[in-house]
Amino acid sequence: MTPSPHHPRAALLQDSNFRWMVSGTALTLLGDQFTLIALPWLVLQMTGDTLVLGTVLALISVPRALFILIGGALVDRHSPKQVLMRTKYANLALLGVLSGLVLAGALTLWMVYALSLAIGLATAFSIPAGTAMLPHVVPRTQL
Repeated sequence: MTPSPHHPRAALLQDSNFRWMVSGTALTLLGDQFTLIALPWLVLQMTGDTLVLGTVLALISVPRALFILIGGALVDRHSPKQVLMRTKYANLALLGVLSGLVLAGALTLWMVYALSLAIGLATAFSIPAGTAMLPHVVPRTQL
């Protein structure tokens, strides 16, 4: 069913800033989910050890849980767009380093641990920044 031209969703979809935000969010969410599939698979291929796998998943998840409130406070004091962009660029760099190390055959378990921790920290700051972006893009009447 196509929304009528006067439907609130139709107005949102005509807003290029909203479309950019939704597209960017979908793309980064897809990348984040692929990371949550590929990284554990990589660890199992490297070690075959489920304890190591659990450690890597904890190193991604625990910093996110511990630092998400700090990330929210940072977003309240600074531009959500700037925080979001910086965390996404940090994630890009971290995953680029991980990919390069895998391709070079130089990846060690300790590097995986360090990169997992850093990815978890970046995510802790990107989640509140992404959430805070919506009111900056969508008019108050359409929230």
